[in-house]
Amino acid sequence: MLRFLLAFFWLSSFVNAQNFMAYPRHSFYGDEPTVELLLQYPINLGATHIKINNRTYAIVGTTVKSIIIPTNEISTQSIVQLYQNTRKVAQTTAIIPKLTSTPNAVRIDRLNGMLQVDGLPFFPFGFYTYSPVQPTLIEEEVIRSFNVISPYQKNQPEGFFERLAYLDRAAALGVKVNYHLTALAGGGGVDESGQKLSWEARKVRLRAEVESVKDHPALLSYYLADEPSARNFNPDTLTLLYKVVKEADPYHPVTMVFNETENVLKYANSFDILMTDPYPIPTKSVTEIATFLEALQAKFAYQKPIWLVPQTFGGGEWWTREPTRKELRAMVYLGLVHGATGMQAFLRHGLTAFPKSIDVWNEYGTISREVQSLTPFFTQEEEPSPINCTEAQIHFKAWQQNGELMIMAVNSENMPVNPTFSLAANTEVYGNIVLPFENKSIEIQNNTFNDTIEGFGTRVYRIKTGRSAARSIKITPYNLITDGGFEAETNPLTPDATYFEAGLERGATAFTDSRIFIEGSKSLRIQTPKLDAGLKVVFYPVAANVNQSYALSLYGKGSGNFKWGIRYQNEAEFSLNSVWQKFIIPFKPTETHRYNPILSLSSAGTAWFDAVEMLPDPQIEKKINEQGQMEVHLSTVFPNTPIWYQLANQERQLYQNPLQITQSDVLSVQVWQDQNLLSEAVENIQLYKSTGKKITYLNPYNPEYPSSGETALTDANIGDNNLKHVAWQGYFGDDAAFIVDLGQDTVVNQVSISALQDWYSWILAPKGLSILGIPESGGVPLQLGEVINNELLQPSQAQKVQLKLPFAQAVTVRYLQFNVRNQKLLPTNHPGAGTKSWLFLDEIMVE
Repeated sequence: MLRFLLAFFWLSSFVNAQNFMAYPRHSFYGDEPTVELLLQYPINLGATHIKINNRTYAIVGTTVKSIIIPTNEISTQSIVQLYQNTRKVAQTTAIIPKLTSTPNAVRIDRLNGMLQVDGLPFFPFGFYTYSPVQPTLIEEEVIRSFNVISPYQKNQPEGFFERLAYLDRAAALGVKVNYHLTALAGGGGVDESGQKLSWEARKVRLRAEVESVKDHPALLSYYLADEPSARNFNPDTLTLLYKVVKEADPYHPVTMVFNETENVLKYANSFDILMTDPYPIPTKSVTEIATFLEALQAKFAYQKPIWLVPQTFGGGEWWTREPTRKELRAMVYLGLVHGATGMQAFLRHGLTAFPKSIDVWNEYGTISREVQSLTPFFTQEEEPSPINCTEAQIHFKAWQQNGELMIMAVNSENMPVNPTFSLAANTEVYGNIVLPFENKSIEIQNNTFNDTIEGFGTRVYRIKTGRSAARSIKITPYNLITDGGFEAETNPLTPDATYFEAGLERGATAFTDSRIFIEGSKSLRIQTPKLDAGLKVVFYPVAANVNQSYALSLYGKGSGNFKWGIRYQNEAEFSLNSVWQKFIIPFKPTETHRYNPILSLSSAGTAWFDAVEMLPDPQIEKKINEQGQMEVHLSTVFPNTPIWYQLANQERQLYQNPLQITQSDVLSVQVWQDQNLLSEAVENIQLYKSTGKKITYLNPYNPEYPSSGETALTDANIGDNNLKHVAWQGYFGDDAAFIVDLGQDTVVNQVSISALQDWYSWILAPKGLSILGIPESGGVPLQLGEVINNELLQPSQAQKVQLKLPFAQAVTVRYLQFNVRNQKLLPTNHPGAGTKSWLFLDEIMVE
C-alpha cells in the first residue's frame, strides 16, 4: 500500500484532459471497502458506464456523475474508459491515493467540499490572527464556536516552543489550526526571510517544520502562500514546495489564498483548498463575494473546496471603514449560498484591536453558531429539485438531508424585499416551514411561501419533505427532564432547558452538536480543557416525590470520565469510550422537592451526551385491553434485573407477565440487583365505574399535551404534581367538553375529576365543572349539578386539585356529559396576566 500519493498528479491530468476526468471523491482512502470516483465529461457524450480492467460499472447521479467501485477492483493508478452503450467515447487515468490509518488525519470530501475530522464532517469557521498568539485569545473565541485559528508566524526555529504552546492550547479547547508556512514557502505573511535561504536549506527547514507539527491533534491544514498571484510568485516554485509538504505529511490538506480569480489556475498544483479574500466594503457591493465564488467554482467545482475570507476589518489602507453587522452577515451568507465550505475571517487580534467593533465580531460569532448547527446539510450528496424565487436580489441555495429541505437566502441589497419562493411541484411538504433560531414558522400552500427579508437580511428555512431515518433510541414520554434530547435550540448551539456553571478553567464549552447523536437530531458536546475544571450542565429542576424511586440515565461517548447525578444528593463517576453507552443511577428523594440533575466532564477531553432521562422507576403502566379490562405492565430501566410485586393480601411474586386487575388494590413493586434494592414503588390502584369506558370529545385537547389520547381520562393513570407526567391532558384557553359512555345504565352516586394547578407554568385549576346525565333510553338530559371554583391558589409549588360533585340521590344514567371550564385568561396578579391559561386534566372518577 502506498504511504502517500501526490494530489497534483490527478489535477495535472485534469488540466491536460479537458474532455473527461475521473478523480476520487475523498482526498485519500484507507481501509474502506469501496472507492467512489467522481466523473466530469461533456453532457453531450451521453455516457452510460465506464470500464476499469475490463469490468463494467454503472454511472449514477444526476447533478454529479459518479461510480462506486470495490477497493480490490481498482488500483492506485487505473485507466478509466468512458462508454456510450458499446462505443468508447473517452479515456483518462484515475489516481487513488491510499494511505495507512493514522490519528488526526484530515480528509477532503470533494463531492460537497467538506472536511472530515475524527470521522465527522467539519465546517471550518474561524479567523486569522497575529503571532505571538495572545495567551487568552483562543479561550475568548472558542465560546463563540469558532473552531479554526490561523496565526501569521515567522517559522523560525527559536520560536517553535511558542508555536507549540498555542497548538497545545488549541487542542485542549477543541480548536483546529490552519498552520502558516508562508515564511518558508510562498510568502505574503509577516516574514519572508526563509525565502533568502538556499533552495536546499529552505526545503530542509520546510520539511522540518512540517515534521514537527504533523502529528499534533490541533493541526487541520497548512497555509502555504498568501496572495501569490498578486506578487507574481512563481507557480512552479510553489508546486515544488507543495510537494515537500505532502511528502512529509500526506494526511493534511494545503491551503492558499487569492485576491483575484484570473490567474488561480496557474497555481492549481500547489494547493488542496482554495481560499479567496474579496474585501468589497466600502467601495463595492457585497455581491463581489458571489462574483468571486462563481468564477472560482467554474474552475474548481467538485475538485477543490473553496473557503471564503470574510471582511471583518476596515479603517486602514483603502478600506476606510469596517463593514456593518448586516453587511458582514450578507457577505458570509453569500459565501455559503455560492459554495464556500469554510470561513477564515481577516482579522482577529485582541479584544479591541481587530475588528475595532465588537458588534461586528459578535455577529460573526453568531453566524458561526448558525452554520455549525446546520453542518449536516452541507454534507448532502445530491442537489434537491429546483426552487424559484421572484426577486433577483435574493441569492439562495437549497440542501436536502434526511427527509428535510433547507433553503438559505440572503438579500444582497440594503432595502427590504418581499420574495415568493416556489418549490418543485413533485416536492412533498409536511407541516409549516420552520425558521431556526427565530422561534418562528411560515405557512406554505401549494408548495409556495412568502416572506419579508430586511435589507442585507438572511433567512434559513427548514421544510419537512419526507421521513427521516429511524433512530435506535427514543426518549420515553414518562421522562421528567425537559428536552432531554437537546432538540430545542432557540439560540444556535445553545441547549434550552439547562443552566451552565463555570468551572475554574476558561474556554470550556457545552454546545449542541447536530453531527452526532443517538436520539433525535442533536446531542450535547462538552469540551473540558483540564481535570475537574470545566462547565457543569445543570438541568431544569424536576419535581420528585418522596414516596417514589427514580432512575437517571443518559447515553454518552467520547474520552475520559464524567459525573452524573442529582445535585447535592448523589453523583456517580463513569468512564467513556468511543461508542455510545447507557449509564444509569438510582435516586430516592429524601423529601418531596424539586431536584436538579447535573452533568460534567470531569477529565480533560471531548464527550457527547444524549437521551437524558429521569424516570419514576419501576414503571407501573396501566392499560385498558380490548375487552375493557385493566392490565398492569411493570418495567425498569435497569437491565437484567428482576422485578418483584405484591398485591394486598397476596405473597410476593416475580413479575413475568402483565397483571390482570379486576378491583381496586394496592400494588407494591421492587427492583433488586443481587442483594441491593435499586428502586421501589407503591401504587394505590383505584378502579371506577368510568375506568376503561369510551369517551367522545366535543372539544379537542391540545396536541402539545395529548397524554394517551382518547383513553387518557379513563385509563386509571393518575398524574402527579409534574406537568410532564404522561397522564396530563391539556387544553389551552379552551374548555374541556366530552361524553363518557358507561356502556349501560349505571347507578351513579358521585362524579369527580382531578386537575393540576402550576401557577408559574400558566396552568390554572378549572373554573368550574358541570355534568349532564343521559339514560340509555335517551330522553331529555338530566342536569346533575355544577361545581364552581371561585378561588385561585397561588402555590409556591404545583399541586393537584379535585372537583367533586356528589349527588344527594343516586341517578341511573348511561352517558355523562362533562363541561370543565377553563379560566381562559391568566388573572391580573399573574406574571403572564391577560394571556391564555392552560387546563390540565388526568382522570374522571365515577362512583
